[in-house]
Amino acid sequence: MSKIIVDQIQKTSGTALTWPAADGDADQVIKTDGSGALSFVSQSGAGKMGQVVQTAVTTTTSYAVSTTWADIAGMTVTITPTATSSKILLMTDLTVCGAATYTMHWRFDGGGTPIGIGTSATGSRTNCTQSSQSQTTRTTHNMGMTFLHSPSTTSAFVYKLQWFNETGNTIWLNRTNADGDVSYSPGCMSTITAIEVLA
Repeated sequence: MSKIIVDQIQKTSGTALTWPAADGDADQVIKTDGSGALSFVSQSGAGKMGQVVQTAVTTTTSYAVSTTWADIAGMTVTITPTATSSKILLMTDLTVCGAATYTMHWRFDGGGTPIGIGTSATGSRTNCTQSSQSQTTRTTHNMGMTFLHSPSTTSAFVYKLQWFNETGNTIWLNRTNADGDVSYSPGCMSTITAIEVLA
């Protein structure tokens, strides 16, 4: 079998491309330095999706304590990043309901610290990720929230969802506030998902 042995390849009017002196490792690719020198490098995973972890809650829970942030029971996900440079894309889909005309707030918590919240609320106002108000005790709200977080760790990291209640209100997860024994009273599911985005 014939073969061509060269150190460089060059077009008539182009830059000479100098080949690496030795073969690279398995799955490496050829990279140029922009001046004609070629080398073998490992492929970058930047921007690619890594592991995906999800918690799905199909049961109901409620919260009636006023004006205090609290964890939403079960709405917790733990992920262990593969590198400190990885980011974590948080996504959640909540089904909630409160008493008529009362306000509800939600926020992400990462490792015990509120994350992904507004900063404009001052005085008695509340900084949160999202907020809503039930117009009737049969009005469910589907709250979709996303946030890209940088935990800067390779240890297990816990993300939670928390809620905050207006005085006199009771918030319910995965059901309406009224919840009558009728076909139009739903029993729903809520999820929290963590996706590692490789740097």
